Amino acid sequence: TATRAHRPAGRPRVYDDRDILVGVGNVLARSGVNGVTVAAVAAELGCTAPALSKRFGARQDLLLAFLAWSTEQARERFRRVRDE
Repeated sequence: TATRAHRPAGRPRVYDDRDILVGVGNVLARSGVNGVTVAAVAAELGCTAPALSKRFGARQDLLLAFLAWSTEQARERFRRVRDE
């Protein structure tokens, strides 16, 4: 019998998390925290709101992911400056 090669189920991801979180930052800078919605971030990226919701959950989860990511980005920038 022939065996099929293993491949992940579903479509491949078009956007990585960094792209999405940069999109959240763009919407946040332009519209403020109240303007950050899953739909607004999806429009920024050119993807669908359900795709973002499936990946990150609700708006609050998307904002928490952005907060964690942006904090780590700032920490890394400070580390580089300190090391220079």
